[in-house]
Amino acid sequence: MTLSYGCNISYFIIANSWSLLYTQAKNMLNFLAQEPTITPIVNSTSFPSMRFANIGVLVSIVAPILIIGAALVFGGMMVMVAWRVLNAKGNAEEIGKAQGTAMFAVIGIVVVIAAYLIIKLLEFILGVDFPI
Repeated sequence: MTLSYGCNISYFIIANSWSLLYTQAKNMLNFLAQEPTITPIVNSTSFPSMRFANIGVLVSIVAPILIIGAALVFGGMMVMVAWRVLNAKGNAEEIGKAQGTAMFAVIGIVVVIAAYLIIKLLEFILGVDFPI
């Protein structure tokens, strides 16, 4: 197959392929010959997670949210206990289930309050400010 000006197409394709291959190889060797530059993986001005300088900052944001969540769960469980007691209609088994739920709710909120008080006690003893 030939072009209208007499050039062989297969020669044209092979010549362009070799030219492209030579150019890519030359660019790759030039790239490898350069001195390596260290670029930061994360841009500290535009990456949102870089606001947290360390794990303490993250904990100081998450801990109050978890404490409030625990209080809301406790309140929800107590409402559920009240609902079960009101709908038990004197059934001792249903009242026993409600008492068990109340016991677990109270144990959970006591654990959360104790953890908070232990942290505050450590702040006082060590003289360190834990921002919770």
